[in-house]
Amino acid sequence: MPVSPPHFDAEGTPAVASARRYLRGGLPAIYRRDPDGFAMRMLGSLERVLDPQVAILECLAAYLSPPMAPPDMVEAMASWLGLPPGETYGQQAGRGLLGAAERLTRLRGTREGLELALSKCFPELRFDVEDHGAVLRAGAAEASVAYPGFTVRCRERLSPALREQVRRVIEWQRPLQARCTLLDGSDSREGAR
Repeated sequence: MPVSPPHFDAEGTPAVASARRYLRGGLPAIYRRDPDGFAMRMLGSLERVLDPQVAILECLAAYLSPPMAPPDMVEAMASWLGLPPGETYGQQAGRGLLGAAERLTRLRGTREGLELALSKCFPELRFDVEDHGAVLRAGAAEASVAYPGFTVRCRERLSPALREQVRRVIEWQRPLQARCTLLDGSDSREGAR
C-alpha cells in the first residue's frame, strides 16, 4: 500500500494521519474516483477515529525513551524493569534511573551498584558507601562469621521522610544477606536490616 509522505502545517508540525489520507490512499482507483462516495467518507471517518492511536505508534520510540516518555510511561517502564517505585525518587530522577537500568541490573548487590542507585535517585545528596565484605560458607558457625554489609553515609542531615526514601532504595539494591547501616549528618544510626 503506497503511503503518502507526511504533510506539514505552517508551524512545521507533521499532519495527523487523517490529513495524510493513509487509508483512503490505499483504496483501488475505482473507489477513489468519487471523493464524496460512501467508501471514501467511511474511511475518512475511520482515519479521524484512529488518529490518536496512529500518532502513538508513529511516536513509539519517543514513548520508550526515558528522557521523552510521558510520566505514566516512565512509571510503567520502571515497574516493568523492577526499579524502585516512583514515589521514592520523583519523576526527573526516575528518567535518569531508567537510563541507567541496564548498568544497575548488572551491578545489583555491589557497592558500585548501590552508589549508582543512590546517585540516580537522589542527585542532590552526596553518599559514601563502605563495603564490609565477607564470605559465608555452608556449615560455618553463625556466631563465628561476621555478616557482610554496607555502611551508607550521607553528608547532609536527612529528614525522616527522606531517610525512609533512601532506606527503600538501599533495600532494593542490597543483597538479601547483607546488612546495611544508614548514617547521616547527625550521625544517627539506622539498620536497613
